[in-house]
Amino acid sequence: MFWKRKPDSPEPEADLPDLKAETERRIESATQMHESMCLKSNKNAANWYHSLLFYLYSVQKILEQKSYQVSLVPRYVFSSMLVAEIFDYLDDGTPDEKFCYCTGIIDKRTNTIMPAKLLGPDMSVRNPGYVKGDWSSIHTVLSELDEWHHAMLVQCHMHPGAGADSTHPSGIDMRNHQGLEANYPVIGAIFVRDGHIRFFSAEKEFEVEIYGKGVRKIADKLYLIENNH
Repeated sequence: MFWKRKPDSPEPEADLPDLKAETERRIESATQMHESMCLKSNKNAANWYHSLLFYLYSVQKILEQKSYQVSLVPRYVFSSMLVAEIFDYLDDGTPDEKFCYCTGIIDKRTNTIMPAKLLGPDMSVRNPGYVKGDWSSIHTVLSELDEWHHAMLVQCHMHPGAGADSTHPSGIDMRNHQGLEANYPVIGAIFVRDGHIRFFSAEKEFEVEIYGKGVRKIADKLYLIENNH
């Protein structure tokens, strides 16, 4: 899915007017839906369209630039607000592990992936050292992604312990991701309760950027959520 553009391929600028027009159309549609959901007091749907608009405007900004650079490896760009939202979802006041997924936007022209929405399937088993999702709930989540032509982009889970050393993926984590990465453009994110986060993959190279304040980079693919309590 993510390959460097061949030298004889059409220049990205060739389709720029169409891409700009399509982005503007989607912004207009999402704005109308956001306003409609607000009027109906549908908070969850309104928040979803608000998040979608944020990323559509980001895409529009990229398209308005004179030129843009294609990353040689997939580049995952997170909002610091989404990272904090994921942390709050996983840190639910218990010592048990928990996981969730994220979906969002894939910009094939720049090889950029922008997670935008948290998806939380039900858990069937939870304890401080192990978690297992409810398969029926997971199937429902994945089926909905297929219906919307979206993909799982990130799988996030909480580890016990604290500090950067507690964020390293286990053997189970790596085996799980080998299967996921065969079907989705997905990476993993391991959180611990003091705010450290490590992004990882079983087999592929990738880059991570976090947009906004409140999440500080410690090392390559290792970050810290500041003021997380």
